[in-house]
Amino acid sequence: MDRRILKTRKLIKRAFLSLLEEKPFEKITVKEICERSETGRVTFYNHYEDKNDLMDDCLRDMEIILQERYDELQQENNPDNELEKSLRNMIEIVIWVDKKVPEERLKQSSDMRNFYYQFVMDEMKNMEARLGIETRYDDKQLNGFLVMGAWGFLHGNNELTEDQIREYANYLIKDLIESNIFQKKEE
Repeated sequence: MDRRILKTRKLIKRAFLSLLEEKPFEKITVKEICERSETGRVTFYNHYEDKNDLMDDCLRDMEIILQERYDELQQENNPDNELEKSLRNMIEIVIWVDKKVPEERLKQSSDMRNFYYQFVMDEMKNMEARLGIETRYDDKQLNGFLVMGAWGFLHGNNELTEDQIREYANYLIKDLIESNIFQKKEE
């Protein structure tokens, strides 16, 4: 793709993301995005159909970044692809997203919440397939429970430090692994 196109899209995305920190997605207008990015409406519409298309593009970028970060963690500390370490890496991603994306933005944007939920759900499904894991429960229901549980675990006690949350999450993961929820598939 032409560098000018990439540069323009980057300006538009940066403006959009800064507006998202100030107000909910629903209240952001294309006019405001154009003013903040110092681009015209014609330029905006040359790159995006509407602000929903722009949001989708930002979420695709975020998915790539999250996938790359998760893959890095897996290579660094889980070369044997163990379930417990994979789950710990997933918690690290959740903590990382929590630091990068202000909670208010996630609360305000149902698209971002859905994206986050779907990303972690997909990773859980991929992890289970990669490791040959079978669960005692429907995988979608269990993964949904675990994803929402991880979110609640991170946000349920504002008095805990990040290190304490990480430590307690690791204890919980260990307990989950030792339970009979996850089982290796019989061959």
